[in-house]
Amino acid sequence: LTALEVSLEEASHFLQEMHQLFDPWVVPNFPLTGAELLARGVQQGQKLGNLLKSVETWWVDQNFEPSHEECLAYLSTLL
Repeated sequence: LTALEVSLEEASHFLQEMHQLFDPWVVPNFPLTGAELLARGVQQGQKLGNLLKSVETWWVDQNFEPSHEECLAYLSTLL
């Protein structure tokens, strides 16, 4: 085998391992919507977007684990 063939074989093996690692992972859905912030009296605009982004960043930092209710509770600490 040439060096190129070995490199291609190693790359193929690496890609197969990555596929096996990430294939079962489901992309989590952020549990809040802008409509929910509007319903809580937040005016449409930059503030709403900033609040939503802040809660989403917190949710990601918590490894996508906080529930809808926990996200709402965190939101209330920001209001």
